[in-house]
Amino acid sequence: MMKLNSGIHKQTSTQLLRTFLFFIIIAIGVNNSYASYSLSTSDKTSKRKKTKMAEMYFANKNYGDAAPLLYELLLLDQKNAELNNMLGVCYFNLESEKEKSTEYLEKAIRYTKSKNNIPLDYYYNLGKSYHINYQFSKAIRTFNNLLNLIPREDEVYVAEIEHEIEICRNAIQFTEHPVNIKVENLGHLINTEYSEHSPGVTADETTMVFTSRRNGTGSKVDKDGQFFEDIYISHQVDGVWSEPKGISVLNTKDHDASISISADGQEIYVYKAGYYNNNESNGGDIYVSKLNGENWSRPQKLNSEINSPSKESHISISADGETIYFSSNRPGGYGKMDIYSVKKLPNGQWGPAQNLGPIINTIYDDEAPFIHHDGKTLYFSSKGHKTMGGFDIFKSSFENGRWNEPVNIGFPINSTKEDIYFTPTPDGKRAYMASYRKGSYGRTDIFRILTPEAENTGLFVLKGKLVNTKGKPVGHARIKLSHGNKTIGLYRPNTASGKFLFIINAGKQYNLEVRAEGYRPLSTVMNVPAEYANTENHSVITLLPLSLRLEDEDDYPKDMGLIDYKESKISVEKKSATPEIDNKLEQPKLKKTQPIALPIEKTQTKEMREVTPDKKEAVKKKAPEQVKPVKLIKKEVTRTDPVVEIPEASPKVSKKETYYTIQILALQIPMDPEMFSYLDNVKIFQTSDGLSRYTYKKFRSFAAATQELNRLIRMGYWDSFIRTVINGQLIHPKMNFSTSTAYTIQLMSLKEVRPVSYFKNLDGVNVYRDSENIYRYSYKIFPNKSEAQLALGEVLKKSYWDAFVRKAYWGEEVLFSNLKSGKPNKYTIQIMALNHPKSLNYFNNLPIDRLNMNQGKDGLSRYTYEAFENKKDEKTFLDIAFKKGYYDAFTRTIKWYNKN
Repeated sequence: MMKLNSGIHKQTSTQLLRTFLFFIIIAIGVNNSYASYSLSTSDKTSKRKKTKMAEMYFANKNYGDAAPLLYELLLLDQKNAELNNMLGVCYFNLESEKEKSTEYLEKAIRYTKSKNNIPLDYYYNLGKSYHINYQFSKAIRTFNNLLNLIPREDEVYVAEIEHEIEICRNAIQFTEHPVNIKVENLGHLINTEYSEHSPGVTADETTMVFTSRRNGTGSKVDKDGQFFEDIYISHQVDGVWSEPKGISVLNTKDHDASISISADGQEIYVYKAGYYNNNESNGGDIYVSKLNGENWSRPQKLNSEINSPSKESHISISADGETIYFSSNRPGGYGKMDIYSVKKLPNGQWGPAQNLGPIINTIYDDEAPFIHHDGKTLYFSSKGHKTMGGFDIFKSSFENGRWNEPVNIGFPINSTKEDIYFTPTPDGKRAYMASYRKGSYGRTDIFRILTPEAENTGLFVLKGKLVNTKGKPVGHARIKLSHGNKTIGLYRPNTASGKFLFIINAGKQYNLEVRAEGYRPLSTVMNVPAEYANTENHSVITLLPLSLRLEDEDDYPKDMGLIDYKESKISVEKKSATPEIDNKLEQPKLKKTQPIALPIEKTQTKEMREVTPDKKEAVKKKAPEQVKPVKLIKKEVTRTDPVVEIPEASPKVSKKETYYTIQILALQIPMDPEMFSYLDNVKIFQTSDGLSRYTYKKFRSFAAATQELNRLIRMGYWDSFIRTVINGQLIHPKMNFSTSTAYTIQLMSLKEVRPVSYFKNLDGVNVYRDSENIYRYSYKIFPNKSEAQLALGEVLKKSYWDAFVRKAYWGEEVLFSNLKSGKPNKYTIQIMALNHPKSLNYFNNLPIDRLNMNQGKDGLSRYTYEAFENKKDEKTFLDIAFKKGYYDAFTRTIKWYNKN
């Protein structure tokens, strides 16, 4: 029995007979269609070849190549029921063409000669098409008709159709009560016309790995017509994901799929399929690759508790590294793919795998587990439970020693299509997932889900770095975090950079222990107030050398106080053209001298104000080469007015000077510059947003500023960056803001330049290069911000998802002009001609601003796509039209339409 999706259907005697009859019908139907024409021998040979090729593609589920051949065959025999059915099945399985499937599947039933002998598959296929296109009432009616035709003894088939009816009823309920979310496509740098899936995102959202079937390693094409899978990695900077790069050590000539990344970004988990005689087998295993500095290790296969002779397809490891959840179809489960867990034993090995039981697993596929950073909330995808079609995403919590009944997280996160690989952030306000929906570039894309009404998870993220007294990273260390007598987690920093990350519950006191060979063990207490929930802090921890300690020499502090995150946080949009820093660093209690340096950018807590350094002494000291503590002086501020006065101790900013400086931090509540007792020449800039920005020194060259910036970073001022001062205004490096009120829309910023002709659906694009050789593409100039914001909506509709409004620049180097040659376009692509005209919105998979309708003298409405001057561009536009399903597209001169 034919299925519309790639799932495996039951194999009963009834079905085997039906399948046999199905292929007989194909042969008879095609032969009869040819018999009705008087064709030449060569034409008959050509059509036989096309028929065989279409059947071969269809059997291999290569629906993309089968569809155009079936379309051509249908032009010769439009009332061939089986050809209509096959083309409908092809369109159903092509993500961007699903809406077309209904028309052909309806024809398959309509053109069956004997109404008493309509294949049952036709009804099934049509019902599935109605369902996936949100025509739920029609789907239920079709499935009910099918139930009346199925022999009642075929219990498995009856149960499946009843399940389909239940799914349609669920879909009606979910679509009538949508959840409040916003779905964002991650844009054309991440997504392509090919399939992207399995996004794995670190807890701090700085790194994402995913799988793509774009043209990658070896350019090998699978039997379904798509390229083999490869693994890609992207980094988020200032809210923008960088252009993804393939990870060469993980990618081979066969399929390679990333399935998750650890919360701290130190491990990538990879799925590798088993192969037998060059064909993918039922088995598949999970591997792990570990990060050493910036290099990934060769993937190593996980042990036999996780991998088995069966298929293990997905994995998620808890934030503390103590529990793994994975999916497998090994014997002894409740259905097809089931979800299992393994726990780490005291000896560091993984214990036996445990099935999560019938609360989580169903008789259908249960896949893609993701254990949230809280360690008790499990997200997974399932075709069972209360789904609205295909895989839906569900959530379950572990309470009182058992998993709660899974809950569908709702529409429009879930849809009638496959919704899988859901990765939420620690605060629960965002999530990443793979799906096909409106706004997709081709097949499945990666989306970001914004959930403003999500509950506070109560989690606190601490990112840090271990360094020695010379500022060099300490990588070979162990960090133990415990609460009371219970170990919360054991962590190992990156062996090259010394960076670490862990996630804990706010409102508790923790014991922090750090041990590294050659350094004194650190043992301290860390208090995390409840109000730090859903926040992130940064810390630099300096380890002391293992040497003979003098009696009067200070050791590590006994406890560490954290900075009030809410007061120091700067509210800035992620896509800001001039991104500010988040001042989120830790600070221990201050003693007279502190060997551990945890630099901060905030007012002190009560404990931190125990010691006030001598100002005169502080001014005389020069900045040492090794990391020293940061001592603070708190200024009492009672004013609520955001406009604050610069303290008299702060040197005044000259209004006529132009120079580079280093911004250290920005605060809403101002402090005395002498808070930086080891930094001289600190100045304060007051800006229109009410923030006080602290800068360090003046530099006449960018190189000199860069050299000093590196020293500051080694001292622990991680968020420092270089800025330009022009006429007393603090500006981004060599990106001078215009003194007028002009605004523009920035489309993207790239390291590799592209000509403005790349933006074919926008007129008025310019590109600029800044001092760091970043190419910034902007769209038009607007007299005020409101007009720019209105235009931004149209730009976003054209799929420039990373676009944002910023103030216009001046003094930038213009690399390309957008002047047109003045030569008229000569050619266009005709995609369709109709007796009954339709609006341009009918062609919903092509940009409407690149379409045109020409009313011919013969009464036909001809629809054209694009316009171009040179015939050499023909292949590019024709290929796009063909890929979008317009198989009759061809090139014509624009002059022809003017005449006809």
